[in-house]
Amino acid sequence: MREILKNEVIEFFIDTEFIKASFYKPEKQEPIKKIFLRKILLKNKEFYQFEIFKNNQAFHKNIDKENLQTEIENIFDKFKQIEIINKEKKIILLKNKKGIIRMKEIEEKTDKKIVLSHNKEKNYILELEPIPEFLKVLNLFFCLPFLKYKKVYLKRLAYCLRLRN
Repeated sequence: MREILKNEVIEFFIDTEFIKASFYKPEKQEPIKKIFLRKILLKNKEFYQFEIFKNNQAFHKNIDKENLQTEIENIFDKFKQIEIINKEKKIILLKNKKGIIRMKEIEEKTDKKIVLSHNKEKNYILELEPIPEFLKVLNLFFCLPFLKYKKVYLKRLAYCLRLRN
């Protein structure tokens, strides 16, 4: 572990391509419990999304790159532990009561693809892009909207099949 200055940490956030950053262990009686930071793409512009957890609720805040430095400076003083994950390594920053910041680097190569979409990919039971062959054979094209992951949709599919027979 080595000591690092606050300005170096903020420059590191702006200069590097990180997958995810997490802020943990708030100081004193902060209502904010933790913050996740990631890069997203909105309307073909790069933004940084802060996912703020406060009182069992999650709030999202999108910030452009120009305002990122001031926002990180404000958040940095409120948390004792920061974890930054990029493709080559995992960096853990620990701040003690005196305000001294120590940095620990762990070599971890991740194969995670950086997802810039702000909408999460939905998990379906069947991939419906190429229509599955058994649906063609059974002539069940009209039931395609019901073939989603949730149980409610599966119940609707069963109802749809009963109507068909």
